[in-house]
Amino acid sequence: MRFVPVQQTYGVGSNGITTPCVGTNCIISSAFFSWGPALPAGTTVYNHAREIFETGKSWDNTVSMSGGNERTTFYLSMGGLNQNGFVVGDADFLHRYTVRFNGSHSLLDNFTIGASGSYVQTKGGGLDRGNSTNGIGLGALRQPPDFNALQYLDPVTGLHRSWRFPNPGPTAFTTNRGFDNPFYAINQDLLTGETGRYYGNVNANWTPLSWLQVNYTLGGDYNSDDRTYALARSSAGTTGGSMERWQFYDRILDHNLVATGRWQPSTKMETSLSIGQNLNETFFRQIDVTGQTWIAPTPFKLANTTTRTPPTDSETRRRIEGYFAQWTGDILDQLFLSARIRNDGNSAFGVGEQRAWYPGWSAAWSFTKAMHIPESLLNFGKARIAYGESGQQPPLYATQDIFVTTAFADFNPGSLQVPTLNGIGGQYASAARGNPDIRPERVKELEQGFDLSLFNGRSDFSLTHYNSRSSDVVFGVSLPPSTGYTSVNLNAGALTNKGWEITTAFRPITRENFSVEIGGNWARNRNMVTSLGAIDAQLQGLVPMPTPENCGPEAKVPRCTTGIGSSFSGQATFAQVGYPFGVWRSTDFARCGRGLTIVSGNDVGAACAGQPDGALYLAATGLPITDPTERAVGNPWPDWTGGLSANVMVKGVEISAFLDHRSGGDILNMTRSSMYQYGTHKDTEIRGSTVTFGQNMLCHNKTCDVLNGPTVGPGKGVPVVLGEAWFTGPGSTGGPITTRLEDATFTRLREVSIGYSFRNAFVEKLGGSRQLDVKVSGRNLRLWTKYSGLDPETNIGGAANANRGIDWFGTPLDRAVVFSFALHH
Repeated sequence: MRFVPVQQTYGVGSNGITTPCVGTNCIISSAFFSWGPALPAGTTVYNHAREIFETGKSWDNTVSMSGGNERTTFYLSMGGLNQNGFVVGDADFLHRYTVRFNGSHSLLDNFTIGASGSYVQTKGGGLDRGNSTNGIGLGALRQPPDFNALQYLDPVTGLHRSWRFPNPGPTAFTTNRGFDNPFYAINQDLLTGETGRYYGNVNANWTPLSWLQVNYTLGGDYNSDDRTYALARSSAGTTGGSMERWQFYDRILDHNLVATGRWQPSTKMETSLSIGQNLNETFFRQIDVTGQTWIAPTPFKLANTTTRTPPTDSETRRRIEGYFAQWTGDILDQLFLSARIRNDGNSAFGVGEQRAWYPGWSAAWSFTKAMHIPESLLNFGKARIAYGESGQQPPLYATQDIFVTTAFADFNPGSLQVPTLNGIGGQYASAARGNPDIRPERVKELEQGFDLSLFNGRSDFSLTHYNSRSSDVVFGVSLPPSTGYTSVNLNAGALTNKGWEITTAFRPITRENFSVEIGGNWARNRNMVTSLGAIDAQLQGLVPMPTPENCGPEAKVPRCTTGIGSSFSGQATFAQVGYPFGVWRSTDFARCGRGLTIVSGNDVGAACAGQPDGALYLAATGLPITDPTERAVGNPWPDWTGGLSANVMVKGVEISAFLDHRSGGDILNMTRSSMYQYGTHKDTEIRGSTVTFGQNMLCHNKTCDVLNGPTVGPGKGVPVVLGEAWFTGPGSTGGPITTRLEDATFTRLREVSIGYSFRNAFVEKLGGSRQLDVKVSGRNLRLWTKYSGLDPETNIGGAANANRGIDWFGTPLDRAVVFSFALHH
């Protein structure tokens, strides 16, 4: 596991002067960053980046059985997973138990019924992460190096001690600690969830005629999810602790009826036609209640809180009615054709757009059967092309103006507000205005490629090119506050995705007891937002239209950009015309090539005359200045991805490995910038050193292009003393984005495994078993990257596109060694 480097030389304070806090109930309310004096020799220091982690453990056991006769089949499996994560203690855990059954029975020779069902029960625990005052990453990495966080309770009072409130008195139950001690959060807070999921289907297959088959499936999926997030009595940002209790209920019902007819007009042609109906209903209910201020330290129950918000009790229901048909044709076992059409009605569609059509077709030609190419050179070849249209459903209830009673808060749990005053309840208008004309998003994609098998099957090669165009993409577009709303969901967007995909495999050795296979894959995607709609003045020709040329990186005309997600401190992501989906917008240092003139009294235009684009302007102080104009900066999407795999079989021993690579794409290292501000990052030990921008300024990969690239201006070549002013100002989270925008390129050894299957007399003695499979796997064993943070694959927003590429006190991918045993009877 990688760790963030921390400095272990300087203590809490500012400008080299310590901030004393030795008395009972003393609070470090200001100058609480680690910009104090150097710690005296012999001072005990702690590595706060490492001490919160340990080696996790996981046990996963499954037993399955299957059987039947000529009319009846069944399959039954049961499993259990018990996992303890890699944060110290037992708070991060997962217990999962599953049961699965499949069965079928032929009532008649032409009529078969079947059923399948599964039950999954889970219970898990976790910890707050990201930029949260109660999160373990933020609390750990902002602490001064000489603070003993392991002693999270005062030895005398037994109360929560943090570095900003290190000596709690006997009555300091609710005093704000500023930031939680990470070990207090680990051992005292509670974040748990329990789920119970049932899903399955019943089905029937009837063949009334030799050429006609009818299939019916009725499926259901029900899930209940009960979560509790409790902050103990002395947690930061609360007044005596708080808790939130969520209960989620999901239910999906799905009906599919399909009739398929098959004909063979001649020995050279086969054809089929399928028609069907699909009915689907999705129901979701959420109940959410927040309680504040504990009556007693435990238990963490709503009844143990002094005040509770009115519950949020919301339900959503979506219904889909679809009809579809598909035709396929096989000519000479060489030419394969298909055409399809689907028509959907959806309860989320606008009043004037109740139904939508989705056509599609494909064609493939196995040309080797017609060209008679020797199999020693090419034994299989297929060219293919396909076109299809699909839809993305608009948000539910986006057609209406609604009122809500939801409580709201910022990142501080103590800021919770509810629309109730003196016992009189209230409602407020949703910030999003309804749109009765909303339509489904539509995606049209053309794909073509070919597949080859070469040299008697020793090598495979596949190439695919695709061009996808999305239109009527739903975005929340800003509205003037005078309307009483802040946004409206409009079918305003259009974007494209164009790319290539290549897969290949080579088998140089294929002997009975020795074989080698090497595989590879490569992919590239180019995404671009092409439209976000237009305002009336643009449609009337009064204002330029939002084209890539008119918008530029600054978004100079209306409807050039719209926000799609935000993180703390303004690190928002945007859809911007002419740029990939999910770019960041931010100020930057003044640089050449942007048409700048006078910036903060500095004649940047004159200094940049004849200088290279991107050159950094330096004021007379030798420091860069900030250009206040926001621009599109950075792109989280990679230039290309690829992978290599290898599989070697030697006398029953199978060895495999997979190497994964991502080239390009940006990541915002918010963790490093925040630690710079707090003076806890290893880099801040450079404080007091003299550097020169453009020559030897502290930087990491892509930031070096900015901070140590070409420079202009009166401060060119002027040395500066690097210290608190830089790290808490331009170099911190509040400074230009380019100080923390890094290249996310990496190569990762995803997995290496070795396995063997035993089939000897020893195995037969194990209860009559016929085979024992033994396998050892190592996952995420090695990472090669120039990224300075924990992991270039981390995302504060998880898998959501809206906040990709933001690393903010997250956790890295774990490195694992897995031992597996499978016994076959």
